[in-house]
Amino acid sequence: MTSKGLGGWLARGGGAAGILLLLGSSLGVQAQPVSSQVASLFYTPSLDRTRFSTAELVARSEDITITADPGTRLRLYEVQVAKLVETTHFLCTGPRGTAPLPGPGIDWTYRTSSRALVGRFRISCTLANSLASAYGFLDTEPTRLGIGRTTQNYNIPALGIAGPGKVSRFINWVWSLPRLA
Repeated sequence: MTSKGLGGWLARGGGAAGILLLLGSSLGVQAQPVSSQVASLFYTPSLDRTRFSTAELVARSEDITITADPGTRLRLYEVQVAKLVETTHFLCTGPRGTAPLPGPGIDWTYRTSSRALVGRFRISCTLANSLASAYGFLDTEPTRLGIGRTTQNYNIPALGIAGPGKVSRFINWVWSLPRLA
């Protein structure tokens, strides 16, 4: 995929589509999908409403430092952290009309394809809602998500990173996100 005529960015995570790159031209704007390379997402609800639930994201790639698309500043790492936020927000608001997750948010474990630990991150429902307000969401995309013992496809709204400054601001936020481990 080429990166000529960049008009802005829209970030998407998970599933077959990852980031959407907006290519501007005199003919208008085209959206082209770029894979976020998420292999699996598993969520285990907390039995205690006062405790954080747990979840794990496993990347398809061993090297998460590569760019998500040639010519971009976003790497797979940032795109996959966006997927953590999207999924947290989705679970906090309740998938398919079910009750929201039982607790204040999710403690995420993020691993590479070889299962090497990238980090553990706490994303509260409050933080996910704040990022949703700051960046907005794009269309939903199918995301395979294991919850407990069942795995289903859910249509999870993709976090939008659009326009100058938002990409830099999101990258800075990702790198300021405290690790649990």
